[in-house]
Amino acid sequence: MLDELRQSFERRTVPVIVILNWAGVTPNKLSALALVLAILSGLNYYSSRLGFALTFLIISALLDALDGPLARMLNKASLRGDLIDHAFDRFADAAVMAGIILSGLVSYEVGLLALIGTMLTSYMGTQAQALGVGRVYGGLSGRADRVAILTTATFMQILGYSALNFAMLVLGILGVATTVQRFIIVYEMLGDVSEEREEVVRKVP
Repeated sequence: MLDELRQSFERRTVPVIVILNWAGVTPNKLSALALVLAILSGLNYYSSRLGFALTFLIISALLDALDGPLARMLNKASLRGDLIDHAFDRFADAAVMAGIILSGLVSYEVGLLALIGTMLTSYMGTQAQALGVGRVYGGLSGRADRVAILTTATFMQILGYSALNFAMLVLGILGVATTVQRFIIVYEMLGDVSEEREEVVRKVP
């Protein structure tokens, strides 16, 4: 849901992008730093230092949201950059989820469901791109939604409420539902592409 606000967010971050460009920061450096901070967040979740975990999670998410706009502004978007961005995002998701699951703050069953939902959702989005119909961000839940839910739940956990287990359950359910939703979207898009190709073939003398 929140991923659909991507274009609006990018327009609002233009001043920040200009500053990063002036400072000589590259998109790949941002992606790498976001990954390092996500790993630190996961380690702090594992150690139940939730304040640090939350701080690193928020900063990591903000940096991750800036690498794409920076690449486009500098006209440095490339296949290698796209690989780094998507791969590092998945490594970051895995690190944070693993830290939460191993912390004992959530049940292993719920944690596993959240991890599966997270990875499958992202897979369906990138699989669409691999099949030539473009990256799919739509659906009930995306990466921005996951970060928002985890951020809220972690803050509530710090205040003394047992919110992380419920939040991970929600992420798992939304992840599986979004995977199915994106599968249907991509399947229909592929049908449209096939029909267009058949129409082109019929028109060729």
